Amino acid sequence: MAIAMMKQFTRFLPEAPDPGQAMRHFDQFLDKVAEEGFPDDVIAFLGQDEGMKRLAQLLGSSDYLWDDFLSRHFREFFPVIRDFRSADLPSLLKHASSFEEKRRVLNAFKDSEVFRIDVQHLLDLKMTLKDFSRALTNLAEVIIDHAARICREQLGDGHGAFTVSGLGKFGGREMGYASDLELMFIHETRESTPYFESLARQTIDFIDARAKGIFHIDLRLRPYGDAGAWSTPLDEFKNYYSANGKADPFERQALIKLRWFAGDETLGRRVEAHRDAFTYSGTPWDWENAHHLRRRQMRELVKPGQINVKYSAGGIIDIEYAVQYMQLLHGPRHPALRSPNTIEALEQLRQLQIINEGEYMLLTEGYGFLRNLIDALRIVRGDASDLVLPPTDSDEFEFLTRRLGYRQRDWAAGAAMLLLDIQQWMANVHEYFLSRFPSA
Repeated sequence: MAIAMMKQFTRFLPEAPDPGQAMRHFDQFLDKVAEEGFPDDVIAFLGQDEGMKRLAQLLGSSDYLWDDFLSRHFREFFPVIRDFRSADLPSLLKHASSFEEKRRVLNAFKDSEVFRIDVQHLLDLKMTLKDFSRALTNLAEVIIDHAARICREQLGDGHGAFTVSGLGKFGGREMGYASDLELMFIHETRESTPYFESLARQTIDFIDARAKGIFHIDLRLRPYGDAGAWSTPLDEFKNYYSANGKADPFERQALIKLRWFAGDETLGRRVEAHRDAFTYSGTPWDWENAHHLRRRQMRELVKPGQINVKYSAGGIIDIEYAVQYMQLLHGPRHPALRSPNTIEALEQLRQLQIINEGEYMLLTEGYGFLRNLIDALRIVRGDASDLVLPPTDSDEFEFLTRRLGYRQRDWAAGAAMLLLDIQQWMANVHEYFLSRFPSA
């Protein structure tokens, strides 16, 4: 059977972004089949061209997918690539009685669903970038909401209301491969701080996530950063984010992405209302500070000779900051602009004629291109910090080219096309950024 499968698999190696990687993983795959055995229907599925084509595409896409999911959740692999069906967490939790059993069930569900969403994004041509981001974001909301509920039940109730808000890509419903979760816990009364501090810590510990990987939780955007409490009293939140508070300009900008999603909704809406009053107050924006921050990012976060798809000139930050600057400028008069989602905000900017059709197309299409490029980089290792293009004359860059769908017979020609597209998009994006927000 192994010999027959090997012959069948080699026919589809050209479908793999990295054929060498696909062969290495397929060798390990055969060991797993021999070790665990497979039902007849799975063998039949692999006997079909579509089954082996999907397998080659997955095994040649990512070490991260194999190491973190395929090799450890082997039995779940084929149901997922056949129909992409989702499980139901509340139903699974009904059968878990103890706190530790609920933790195990929740994390197993998380891993399985992340794998399902990742696989569907790689194999289902109908799944758009927006669909992918929404699926990951919805999953993150479910996981954190249930974790917080289970932990509060364990600690005991009766300490007042609390709420959890998302920030960054999670707040904007813009998650991708290896996105972390930027959160802010806020509770109603200062007297309950020790309790909610424990709840926040226990909730985060409840969720298994590796550093720099998918669902790694980041609280650094809370008031006072790492020096602040893990859960913030509402009055302290209001004082910190106020005209006389200690929030830096970049923290005011970061609040654009704040979005309530779990805990007490009434309290969550009060948090959002204060965010609007502070962020969109009409207070003059500190342009000198903003330009200084962007120059520092390009100088300190990008090594000489490298292209960082996030921080280099023309990286995705230029688009995100351009949109956020326009939200800060025009949001006080136009509440429709106060969306944490970049594409939704761009649509409102166009409808309000703050940007014209050409600017809208440049920013939306450039954003989509750079988001797909970042996802294609991160899928290899599942590392949120993987933002640097490999050398353009390397095999790794050719494999990146194929992951992005540049499937010319001449791999070098495909790589040249991708490089030209990257250079043009980043040059056009940065030129727009500088023209719209000229440095003093």
